[in-house]
Amino acid sequence: MIKINETLVIPAPIEVVWAEIADVTSVVSCIPGAELGAAQPDGSFEGTLGVAFGPMHVKFEGNVRVELSHDDHSGVITASARDRRGAARLRGHATLGLSTAPDRHTSLTLIAEIQVAGKMAPQIEGGANFVTGRLSTEFLERITERVAGVRTDGYAKWWQRVAGAFGRLWRSVLSAGRP
Repeated sequence: MIKINETLVIPAPIEVVWAEIADVTSVVSCIPGAELGAAQPDGSFEGTLGVAFGPMHVKFEGNVRVELSHDDHSGVITASARDRRGAARLRGHATLGLSTAPDRHTSLTLIAEIQVAGKMAPQIEGGANFVTGRLSTEFLERITERVAGVRTDGYAKWWQRVAGAFGRLWRSVLSAGRP
């Protein structure tokens, strides 16, 4: 199982960030490798997500449902997908929430659990920390540019990656029960 618990600080007011998050098409365009397909009669969407795990590239196709609560700036995302070759299947559930941060910035918290099955599951789960870190960093860059018109500089991007990698490494060490 892949667990994600990320908090990203976006340099824009909560109302501006929420307007972007509430637009499913817009937010998907901020996720590297993701494409939104047709809306389904039940309100869900078809979609794809291409991810590289080292030299291995996997393209997942599936269905995603987004339920938003405008009152408290939160949402629930459920998804299921399988890779085109049939070697992996994903089923996930995530919650997201926005809160006001200092300096009129917004904190976006994402908590997710993704179950992976199939013969590629060990490779996918093994590379998940680095992949989710990279996706989080690129998502933050893209949404920040959209809502605040700000591009992060090279040093800031590098530092976010390093800090994120150490944080994920430390969490994995603690969850394994090692000192």
